[in-house]
Amino acid sequence: MAVCSEIDGWVFECFDLDTPATEFGKLEPIVNLWRSKFEGAKVPSWASFDFYDFKGWHGKVTKASIISYDPYDWQYDIFGTEFVELYGKDWTNKKGSDAESIHVDYDASVEFYKMACEKCLITRASGKVPWYGLRHKHIEIVELPLSNDGTTVTDIIEFIL
Repeated sequence: MAVCSEIDGWVFECFDLDTPATEFGKLEPIVNLWRSKFEGAKVPSWASFDFYDFKGWHGKVTKASIISYDPYDWQYDIFGTEFVELYGKDWTNKKGSDAESIHVDYDASVEFYKMACEKCLITRASGKVPWYGLRHKHIEIVELPLSNDGTTVTDIIEFIL
């Protein structure tokens, strides 16, 4: 694990794909599920998962497709209800570039996530929610890479605590 950056009170960490799942605390079962979908050294694709794989986690999951690396952008395909409650809006079918206002420091966080996708890393972001009325709430988000060819990150799944 390495702290890759700190942005506006948030800590952004990077992890190699083989980091022990125990490093992710309560998200250990999700990391284990994700790892169970590997084929050898190949990162799983979204198609490797079934809706029922996420039983008990449905509201805590967001899935996004990487639509461009230059400039880096993504589209939210699934935006779980806990994310909707947190951000106050459903971002399903919206692009990341349309969501500038929901990020702590959009440019810095985009650079972090672009780097993580280019290097195919697991990430964890944690901090207090900066929105009015939620400033006391501390959250943790783990992002896991997905790949259609086993190596290039084409999608990501995020889970929130």
